Amino acid sequence: MIPSVYINLDDDVAKVAARIKKEKSASLVLVCPKRCQLFSDSINLRLLKKQADLLKKEVHILTMDERGQLYAKEAGFGLKFLPKSHRVSSFSDIQIQRKTQEPEEEAGESGLVKTVASFVSGLVSKKPEEERVPDIEASTVFEDPDLGKTARAKSRLPKAFAVSRTRPAVKVSSALPLKAKQKASVSRQGLFLALSLGLSLIVLLALVFFVLPSAQVVIFAKSEPITRDFDVNLDTALSDVNAARLALPAVKVEKTVELKSKFQSQGKKDVGNKAMGSVRIFNFTGQVLNLKAETTSLAAGSKVYYLAEDAMQIKPTKYKNAQTKEIDEASLSAPVEIIAGAGGEDSNLPAGIRMEITNQVFGSRPQLLYAKTETPISGGTSRFISFVSDADISSARDQLGQQALGQVRGELASQKLLLAENSYRVEVVDFSADKQPGVESPSFGATLKAKVSGLAFSEDQLKSLLIARIGQTVSGRQTLKTDNDFNLSYKIKAVDLNIFSGTLAVHFEGKLIARLDSSELPSKLLGKSREQASEVLQSMEEVEKSEITLSPSWQGNFPWFASKIKIELR
Repeated sequence: MIPSVYINLDDDVAKVAARIKKEKSASLVLVCPKRCQLFSDSINLRLLKKQADLLKKEVHILTMDERGQLYAKEAGFGLKFLPKSHRVSSFSDIQIQRKTQEPEEEAGESGLVKTVASFVSGLVSKKPEEERVPDIEASTVFEDPDLGKTARAKSRLPKAFAVSRTRPAVKVSSALPLKAKQKASVSRQGLFLALSLGLSLIVLLALVFFVLPSAQVVIFAKSEPITRDFDVNLDTALSDVNAARLALPAVKVEKTVELKSKFQSQGKKDVGNKAMGSVRIFNFTGQVLNLKAETTSLAAGSKVYYLAEDAMQIKPTKYKNAQTKEIDEASLSAPVEIIAGAGGEDSNLPAGIRMEITNQVFGSRPQLLYAKTETPISGGTSRFISFVSDADISSARDQLGQQALGQVRGELASQKLLLAENSYRVEVVDFSADKQPGVESPSFGATLKAKVSGLAFSEDQLKSLLIARIGQTVSGRQTLKTDNDFNLSYKIKAVDLNIFSGTLAVHFEGKLIARLDSSELPSKLLGKSREQASEVLQSMEEVEKSEITLSPSWQGNFPWFASKIKIELR
């Protein structure tokens, strides 16, 4: 007969292993009560299994603790059950199986309902205090189905938990005294109260364990970056993409556009008063000079001035002291009047400003011939007028050309086609303006006729081509992510608009995501704790990380129904 070892509630792995070691038999049965410390964590039974294997003991577990049975089976222990032929009650929480008991696999939530039913039955059949009987000795019997042997363990039990005996029914006569009728009424009320309480408890347990619990699992699949560069051919003869040849359908563009528009003149001319004043000329040439007004100009920075009249007989300038270069004032000619070349306030200058002199005959020799303002050059005022400049005409031509290109691109965009940079040519067939350069006017009109030629393609078809081409090189365990992480840039590498062919240089950056089949995941997570579910998910090669949300907040385990578990892949 296989010996039995009874475990206490607070026995840990070390104590149980020591008791196993003391047993001389190679096979034994551990009888474990519900909620014992050994069942607090699944790792306890795994450690105990290792100790039993080291001791070369064949150990079986006998318990009514459902979690303990699950942990024992996962650790590799064999399970023992009480025989169906015995109906001995015990103070222990090990319940004896009855003939109507369901198979072990159905002892999940149905065990809760049976426990509640037993509780309600106990309330109804409970004896009054005065009918209690002294404790009796009862035996707990279990059977080893493999060896065909029976083990019996004695324990001290209250007689109230012994096998109940059937009492004959007592018929209550209507002729009973009033006191007896009142007792019968109270008994019926107690029965009704017990049934109501039991029913409420069953509904509450069903709500707590079946209806309310739910779980949401967000799974982040593993990813890796991918970068590719391609040369894609633009082919006007194709109607669909060719991933093998990296060929993309292209559309030949030849459109003539006529445009007319008005433009603002940007040329500005200052027609205000011109500044005037006098200068003293310094002549170090050693000769007497004659400077005529129409052939002589004076410059101070970017400002140009002219002689108001001819300056004749300008004597050479002498020094009082050659070493200190002190000028002899008596050798200077009389001041000469000058006038600014254009009106405006910016032509006004203070006295003492040096000015360079340029003469068509003498040329420009700043070291030998220059002037200084004798008096301030003043009186200049600003007043601007607009005129059509050469830059205005050129700008109008360019703007109309861009408008013609924009019009053609807009028509292509309505067909989901793109005309990339450097894949087109704009030829101006005719251009005219209603005002010539130099004409004073705040605006002018211009007309342009242009021919736009180019190669257009669909960006969507380009993406499809790249996805198909990359998909040919990706393993079946991965897939290309094509949403926000799909980065694509391209430019025209070569184009020939005479035969309408070209090459597109494409740079691609994206991510490869591991494929994950989530259809079977809910069945793997049924009834598991948060930690166990995390271990299951992290053991999968395709999973990078996961986020688990159980509700209600006090829920510690996953629901027992797959429909209550929602899986979201990211």
